[in-house]
Amino acid sequence: MSSTFVEYLCRKGLLTQEQSERVASWASGRHDPIGIIAVEHGLILGRQIEEVLGQQRDCDWRFGQVAVELGHLTRPCLDHLLHIQRQRQWARVAEAVVLAGILPSEKVFRAYAEFVLEHASGDAPALAAAA
Repeated sequence: MSSTFVEYLCRKGLLTQEQSERVASWASGRHDPIGIIAVEHGLILGRQIEEVLGQQRDCDWRFGQVAVELGHLTRPCLDHLLHIQRQRQWARVAEAVVLAGILPSEKVFRAYAEFVLEHASGDAPALAAAA
């Protein structure tokens, strides 16, 4: 991801540097794991997650790489899941800004919509690729 939503809010003059550091600190490391997103969408089973995690202990690969290697996910499907994961992270930042009382929700979610349109459209994998 070439630009984070926090950086975007700063560039738009909606967050100060101090506010951006506070929000970025809160949001860093908070993300939905790919396996959880895949389970939510019925793309992978619990036993397959256990198999991936078991294999992951023996190598330095990320969950998605192992799941693709084992044939539990296709590469296009993993790309979709990564895209969903990024969008959820951006939404968490928006929530943090609102809950911290930094900006009203209308302003934050308007900026969020603009950010997604600018940054996610070229980033999203083609749906036909996963079919």
